[in-house]
Amino acid sequence: MRKDWLLFIDIVLLMAIGLTTLISTVIGSESLLTGGGVVNKQLIFIIVGLTAYFCVSYFDFRFTAHPQVLLPVYLVILASLIALLFFGVEINNAKRWILIGGIQIQPSEFMKLVLILVNAWIFTRRKRYNVYLLAGLSFIVTVIPVFFIFKEPDAGTAIVMMGFWAAMVFFIIPDQVRTLLVVSTVILGIIAVNLFLSGLLVGGAVTALVLLTVALFLIILRKVPVVLAVIILGASVLLGFGARYMWNDVLGQYQRDRIEVFLNPEAHLQDKGFQVDQSKVAIGSGMLYGKGFGHGTQSKLQFLPEHQTDFAFAAFAEEFGLVGVLTLFVLYAFLLVRILATALTATDEYGTLICIGLASKLLIEVCINVGMNLGVTPATGVPLPLISAGGSIMLMTLVGLGMVQSVRLHREIES
Repeated sequence: MRKDWLLFIDIVLLMAIGLTTLISTVIGSESLLTGGGVVNKQLIFIIVGLTAYFCVSYFDFRFTAHPQVLLPVYLVILASLIALLFFGVEINNAKRWILIGGIQIQPSEFMKLVLILVNAWIFTRRKRYNVYLLAGLSFIVTVIPVFFIFKEPDAGTAIVMMGFWAAMVFFIIPDQVRTLLVVSTVILGIIAVNLFLSGLLVGGAVTALVLLTVALFLIILRKVPVVLAVIILGASVLLGFGARYMWNDVLGQYQRDRIEVFLNPEAHLQDKGFQVDQSKVAIGSGMLYGKGFGHGTQSKLQFLPEHQTDFAFAAFAEEFGLVGVLTLFVLYAFLLVRILATALTATDEYGTLICIGLASKLLIEVCINVGMNLGVTPATGVPLPLISAGGSIMLMTLVGLGMVQSVRLHREIES
């Protein structure tokens, strides 16, 4: 049995970058005493996570491909998400953590991995059941925890979950339907532009007209089944007309503020765009080679908020510059390539789907985090995997990557 040691080395390098960045934000500053505690905790999380990684990698991942295993775990974590709304630890006006023995645990991070496993199992049934029925079932299974996570509120994690669900669905559906989904995605972009350039109500009407035209075009050309075209594009129409309700009654005030700051950063909205502004200052000041280890002023002087978690990328870019950032991107790209290579060579469809789900999860998390640090996406509070400080995401990311190694090992056993 041979592990993918290149994948492991890449993981270690990413964690080393994260730990180095975390140390650099506290070394030589007045916050060293408090910051040292954060570093020590992160080091413990890494050790525990790596232990779990090796244990899971030798564990047969196919043991989890049973409803009697997945369903109880899913229900327990779902119950913990519901309990958060009543008993969760509130930090920055959000209840995302449960305090157990002095350790903050974030159930939504556990639910990410569980949803990937549950959806992978559901989609392996496609040879016996209608693929669209399975997609609908998986949507229900995914959207229930997403609802409670959104109520914490944690829109970023909700987006990540819906994102990797969509990627897994995209992988298992017929080719002709993939064409429709690509078209629908483009149309949703048109919806967003219309809503904010023309106003919510007018934009919804314009979008509806565009969608109906496209639906008729696809039906006439017989590119997709008529019923499926009507259902998917009809749902897009409802989204267009329901935007006013979503904006006024579903999104919280802080979420509307973040979107408005993203759309009009110069207005600042009474300094509500301070975090992103300081992040862009930190990244820009890093220039080509950065200010050097321990010399980042934005984080040291506490101008850069959440520089150990949500904005760890900005803290890293300030100290190591464009060269460091490009190195980081190469490491992430290599990580995704190794996971997808395992997915393509897996002899078990369940293993393939697990790898697809994990790769899409990591890609979405990286894109959202880097995007909000650069100010090209709204700030959502999604940490940078293997880099940002945090125990739950570190542990679950390493467990997930351990499952990728398990898929590879058991492929070699079978071959």
